[in-house]
Amino acid sequence: MAAPITEEILLELRELNSNSQKKKDINDVEIAGDFQTTLNQMVTIEEGDEISIKSCFIDSVEANAGKIHIGADDATITVDSGLYLFDWGFADTTNTYSSQRFHFDATTIPSGKPYYLAETNARDTSLDEVFSMIFYADPGGIGDWNAVPTAEFYLEYKDKNDVVKPVHFSIKKKDIKVQGENNLFFLNRELLNNDLSLPYLVKTNTLTSSSDAKLTKKMTDSGVYLVPGGFAGPSQAVEIHQKTNIPADGNDVYTPKVFTTKFTIPEGDYTAVDLAELLSDRLSQIKPIGQDYLTGTFSDSNFLYGSNQLLVGAEQPKYVASDGSDVVTFAGGNNYWVGSSQVGVVFNEDVNKFTFQRTHSSLYSSTGLQVIKSLGSGAKRYFANKTGGIWFNNLQPVSLWQDKLGFELNHASPTSVIIREQTATAATTLGALNGDFFYTLPLIEGASVTGDALDLDSLIFKKVDASKNQYFDEAPTNFATIETAGAATVSIFAKDSFNTTDDDINTPYYQIEVDVGQQGNKKYGANKFNNKISAIISRYYSSDSYSSSMDSSGSFSYIHKGQPFQISKANVRILGPEGNLVSGIGTDNTIFVSIIKRK
Repeated sequence: MAAPITEEILLELRELNSNSQKKKDINDVEIAGDFQTTLNQMVTIEEGDEISIKSCFIDSVEANAGKIHIGADDATITVDSGLYLFDWGFADTTNTYSSQRFHFDATTIPSGKPYYLAETNARDTSLDEVFSMIFYADPGGIGDWNAVPTAEFYLEYKDKNDVVKPVHFSIKKKDIKVQGENNLFFLNRELLNNDLSLPYLVKTNTLTSSSDAKLTKKMTDSGVYLVPGGFAGPSQAVEIHQKTNIPADGNDVYTPKVFTTKFTIPEGDYTAVDLAELLSDRLSQIKPIGQDYLTGTFSDSNFLYGSNQLLVGAEQPKYVASDGSDVVTFAGGNNYWVGSSQVGVVFNEDVNKFTFQRTHSSLYSSTGLQVIKSLGSGAKRYFANKTGGIWFNNLQPVSLWQDKLGFELNHASPTSVIIREQTATAATTLGALNGDFFYTLPLIEGASVTGDALDLDSLIFKKVDASKNQYFDEAPTNFATIETAGAATVSIFAKDSFNTTDDDINTPYYQIEVDVGQQGNKKYGANKFNNKISAIISRYYSSDSYSSSMDSSGSFSYIHKGQPFQISKANVRILGPEGNLVSGIGTDNTIFVSIIKRK
């Protein structure tokens, strides 16, 4: 017969209590479901005492609802962006092309290329073009070079205007050649097929590691250091291997002009659709919320300007072809739109990804339809599917755009939504601009910019117009006469799907690990063994609910044998089926542990 119960002691292990210490990740961010509680007084466990979980309350409200939590670190949003125009012509056919556009390569017809808005940087000794940098690996040391497959780099520099520019890129370690007794390696344009966006045009002596200690820790944790021996602190100088100190020789360097937009969204929990709509509303607004009157000519947005609002002094600015081959400027007095009429973030439920659905302005017909037009002749024929748009130079915070929305922010990656200027070449065929330097910029539809969708259906005339001899079942008599309606777009998709981790909404149960010094329970799985699992609880799927277990349901009991021991602290971890810490839960988690003492 079992010994009679003399006493039941309940231990409340609540993550939000002041006597609970939250565990943190490498970025010093608290980890939900991983904490240690210090008891108000010690409890002695003697032979015959039984330990079990009485009840559990898991803060799975956000996870069950499939919502995205926007905290203080996510709410302030910064968007660095640039403008570009697509050189297709213009709608006012009463003007000749050459009266409205001037090409420095002397052409007098539309080129069918995208041109980014540039700014002129006078060549002087305060600017460096950095072509190659030196870093250090430390195999087996603090960072353990071989522990992770990817090297992370978090740097920053000041541009010609003394604006700090963050730089982040990742490189697979198998592509890095470590050499010498100090384990140094070079990063240059030859690495990864020129994907590093070098050279960087920087103010002299301003290229450093990130000023954010959390980011430099990410870099060192991946095994990357700035000096031999394994040290990289915030704002530490990067060792430059090759650079060109730009002489004051009278020539100019043209770089993409970048505008900064900053706004704040309310903290809270959002569905993916609601968050996308909120971001679209804020990005597409004409003036900031709370501001009564416009300060700009037509709007206070950095995403759409009239060309006459971009004057440099009294002169029209220059627009550089994305391949660096040509420069165009507005020649006439007409005020043309430059940029995007919408900046739309959409959650695509078909593929479970966020997208920038539209960051461009469309062409329209005389009847107001969105259209695609055929232009050019001979070997230079093309379709115009927009008048221009915007591109992204930087999106912050990373915790929102990359970690939660899934966009790739490593500008060295071909899947990155943010881009940087790349190769700089001296002009030789641009007349008055010969000798000046122009950068290439990868304005690629579906990767860094959007456009109206162009496919075989674009060739079909969508109605019968006898006056123009146009019929839907007849091929056009002249390529240049094609004008077809369409509403689909080539969008920019996030790299990662939303909520597809192992611990996502499909997780059927949680494992509760409570360590108070007991060693009795043994759980074997396909890949792991754990002798600290104290309970397994089913997960509820109803929206806005906690996952809970009452009256010891799903709990394992531990009956102590041997010498007494004392409990002063309890470590709690909430795990998924694979034995890893779950993601997506909140921090209001409470476990009640029952200690039954018998005679």
